[in-house]
Amino acid sequence: MATAMFVTSDIFDLERIAAWRKIPRWREHLLGGIAVHGIEYPGPEAHAQFFVRAAAICDLSDDMKFAGYAPRMAERLRPLKPKSLERLARGELRGAKNAEIIMVRGERRAVGMEDDTISFGGESSGSPRATRTMSGPKPVADYPYRAFDADFIFPADGRLLETGTWLLRVAAELLRPDYGYVFIRDALCCPGNYSWGTGCPLDYGRLNLDDTDEVSAWREFTGEGRLWTGEWLQLRDLFQINLFSKRRLSVPTERLGYLGDWINAAPGRGRMEEIGCDRVLWILTDAEMYDIRPFLNRARLLRSARPRIYRDLPIEQERPDPGTDRRVMTKH
Repeated sequence: MATAMFVTSDIFDLERIAAWRKIPRWREHLLGGIAVHGIEYPGPEAHAQFFVRAAAICDLSDDMKFAGYAPRMAERLRPLKPKSLERLARGELRGAKNAEIIMVRGERRAVGMEDDTISFGGESSGSPRATRTMSGPKPVADYPYRAFDADFIFPADGRLLETGTWLLRVAAELLRPDYGYVFIRDALCCPGNYSWGTGCPLDYGRLNLDDTDEVSAWREFTGEGRLWTGEWLQLRDLFQINLFSKRRLSVPTERLGYLGDWINAAPGRGRMEEIGCDRVLWILTDAEMYDIRPFLNRARLLRSARPRIYRDLPIEQERPDPGTDRRVMTKH
């Protein structure tokens, strides 16, 4: 399954940024990731099961170095040996019965990165959302109490979309998310930060600030509960692999009606694939994604809509204004 997904290395001059950050001999290392969001937290055992299976699918089980969990309102994670995550998955850790944060992290050698390593793994949170006020955290009105978010980051290779699809299938089986997607970012551009909405400090140039604002806006949108309590379906962006629950697709959009009906109404809009558990994947080619993304943005479905560059797509593409950054195309 080929991909021409948008890649941060094609937008940011990462070779120059790496030199500025004193990372010698920078090389591109791409990380894929999935992120899922749901409104019915399935419990810590299900999330631990997902991370165990995700690591196995990506052949990362032996590379995991750290795991942990935290009950609701805990101030810090309680560490676990990565192998003990399997015990948590089987429900054998009594202290983790009420855990609402699960994490597993690993690393591999990657020449040309900071400390010559790349990091990967997953994190999930089932804590109630809250917005911060002058007097402290305040729960969001009407936000589903057991909503959750989860991600899993893995080294990208020629099977990126196939791997991402399998991970979304396993997430659908174990976690029952209502929305999810597969994405890719250079390891230097903090893919874990992207999935959790915290941005990445590269060089504080114009493009970097725009990217950080975009990522942070998603965190604000989900943190305020608008992903679930808004009037119509909203997507973070258009990705080549997107996951929806049928329940989520039963909410009409403001300008297109039901998204599934719109996708099936004409060619060139990707294809829908049922994967069980009342979940479906929306799968697009790179050309389809390039063609319909502006239309979906005009229809007010996308939260992120900055210009993208699609790697290896043989057409002239809209490029972001580099500002203080210089764009470098990487040859493959």
